Amino acid sequence: MKECIKCNEVKPLTKFHKDKQNTDGHKNTCKPCRKKADAERIKARGPKPATDYKRQYRKDYPGKYKAQNAVSNAVSNGTIDKPVLCSSCGIYTKPHAHHDDYKFKLTVRWLCVECHHQWHAINGEAPNGRVAI
Repeated sequence: MKECIKCNEVKPLTKFHKDKQNTDGHKNTCKPCRKKADAERIKARGPKPATDYKRQYRKDYPGKYKAQNAVSNAVSNGTIDKPVLCSSCGIYTKPHAHHDDYKFKLTVRWLCVECHHQWHAINGEAPNGRVAI
């Protein structure tokens, strides 16, 4: 038997998830209270982007989608090193991979958020975003 720290009810251990870090091997919150807290956390976070939106984006911008995936995969497998400085202003940041032309999938500039927005404000959208590459 164990007391839940949320609802203060004493319940059998089968009503608690296992947790090796606790001395008795179970969480301090019962399963129903934990489920309720998780639901509230998800509700507070808001809905995830709709799958239909993602599907439509991939359909509308096939070149953009393929180029973004190519860069993401290249960074993940170590083909491209992601720098920590913006190539435009030189500040320490987590830069975005910017394509001047989506046809050249792995040719990117690493720009901070501000420089990336500024580039698009001046130059508009890069070519070949809507073209299947």
